Amino acid sequence: MGLSAALAVLLAGWAFRRVWVGILAGVILISACVAALGLHGGTWRLALTDYTGRLVVVLAAGALLARGVEGGLSLLSRRSLVALGERTRRALAAAALVAFLLRFGGMAYPLNFISDLRFSMARASMVREGEFLELFLPNPALTPVQWETDATIPRSPFYYVLTAPLTALPGDTDQLAMMAFSSGVDALAVVLVGLLVRGRGERRAAVLAA
Repeated sequence: MGLSAALAVLLAGWAFRRVWVGILAGVILISACVAALGLHGGTWRLALTDYTGRLVVVLAAGALLARGVEGGLSLLSRRSLVALGERTRRALAAAALVAFLLRFGGMAYPLNFISDLRFSMARASMVREGEFLELFLPNPALTPVQWETDATIPRSPFYYVLTAPLTALPGDTDQLAMMAFSSGVDALAVVLVGLLVRGRGERRAAVLAA
């Protein structure tokens, strides 16, 4: 938990460019953990400690994503593809970071059940095993039985082509990587919204849209 608090301090301080914000984030995280451990005689201890390792992974992945987004936006600015100042780039990267942490942080909690995860993992495994055409061509057999319909539901296999290599990871890391990938895509969508608004408005409007 100490490592998670340190990462939270660094990320919050970087995102808001204020040291005190980072310290506040660390204090809030530690206080929440202490409170959870003390509730109901410590019965929540297992639920919390089971998440500490994954929380470090979530925060570290968020840091990589945020730095990558900021670096990508800087590259676009240097090539005059988009007009973004330093503050706007940092704000958009921070928005992507928040979106990523909210989504991946919730999905990565071990006691959460992700209903679509098995569906996505199975189809990504089909691509890895060379059964791409079964996904690409209409195939009523692939329609989930829970939908209670025999209709063919068109579904782009492109996502499974990108995530197929993740199925080769050992243990449950393949599922964690799949969740991180989908969360990263959603976070990049936040940046895209900001860029679209920035192309037609002011910096503040772009940040608020993101």
